[in-house]
Formats: sequence, C-alpha cells, structure tokens
Amino acid sequence: MNIRSYNQQDKQRILQLSSRLSEISFLEHRDSEQMQQKQLEMAQASIDENSDNIFVAEEEGVFLGYIECKEEEDYFSKEKLAYISAIAVTAEGEGKGVGRQLMRFAETWAHERGIKVLVLDVFSENQRAVQFYEHIGYSQEIVKMTKVIGG
Repeated sequence: MNIRSYNQQDKQRILQLSSRLSEISFLEHRDSEQMQQKQLEMAQASIDENSDNIFVAEEEGVFLGYIECKEEEDYFSKEKLAYISAIAVTAEGEGKGVGRQLMRFAETWAHERGIKVLVLDVFSENQRAVQFYEHIGYSQEIVKMTKVIGG
C-alpha cells in the first residue's frame, strides 16, 4: 500500500467518500441528510484550504481512502498538536489495514513537525470507529453531552 500526497485527480473520490462519514446512527436531533451535506461541504473546504495536508492511500492505483491532518494549538496548554480532521476508507479498503496505516502516517506527520499529541473527534454513536481508535491507543478525553429540550 502506498500513501501519497493529494493531487487534483483525487478530488471526486474524496468528495464521494465523504458520504461514508455519515453512514452511522446519529442522535435524534441530527438530520442524516443535513449531516451528509455538511460532510460534503467540509471535504470541499478541506480540498480548497488544506490540500497540502491531505494524504491518499492506494494500492496498485486503486483509491482506498484518505486522511487530513492539521496543526492546531491546545486550548488549555497552548502547545502545538496535530488534529486529524478527516479519515475515511472505502468499502473495498475495509478490513485491510488501510485505516491503521493512515493513522500511522498521521503519527509520522506529527512527529516530523515536533508534535507529541494527536487528536481527533468521533461521534460516540460510531462505536466501530471508537473501538478502532481505542484499539490503536487513543483515549477519550472530553465527552460532549447533548440533551434535546422543548419541541
């Protein structure tokens, strides 16, 4: 498997793959169509504004997924951290270690920048992803609580 920098030919594949990020159950106050549209908008913004930090996994020219990394600052400590703003694997890439290799790539990307902490967000309803991240050494730090009130 090869992980390489984004190029313009990846744009449509990434935009199409963004829909996979919404293939989970959301809490009742989330509209699944709206969430899918927002994922598409975020993918487009990433391509427009941060394409230098998007990396594509492929094997023999077949697109298997991508990851987007960003440098950010920790709110509390002001230390530089690496933020994984998106990671998605195609259905064909599932179960083949693509996600794991993309995450390792992000660790290397952060290390090369002198960053010691890697952060990401994941919806708690996406238990498959939560379990994957915990399996590769991530821990939950902040839990966002939600309550729908009124009508």
